[in-house]
Amino acid sequence: AWEAGIVLRLQKRHEAALAQLTEARQLSASLQDEAGIAAAGMEMAAVLLDLGRNADVLPLLQDARRRIAAGGEADAAYRMPRLLSLQLRALTAMRRAE
Repeated sequence: AWEAGIVLRLQKRHEAALAQLTEARQLSASLQDEAGIAAAGMEMAAVLLDLGRNADVLPLLQDARRRIAAGGEADAAYRMPRLLSLQLRALTAMRRAE
């Protein structure tokens, strides 16, 4: 579901991407896979940014950041640059909207 969500986002099929990523996040939660929850949340945030739903992005990224930090250095080194990039995009878009 996670990979399908990414492909759908790249195809600009945002609603379908959100559905797949929500499913991926729920599956990761049922498996207690913190990294999977964070990854799905980050991709959901990217879709929401594409849709201009900037205010909805920050809670997802805050949750992902907490989960990544709890995952240790290897996970943080891999995922944190993407998370910070998404966060910067969201904050910049929100500032422009003011």
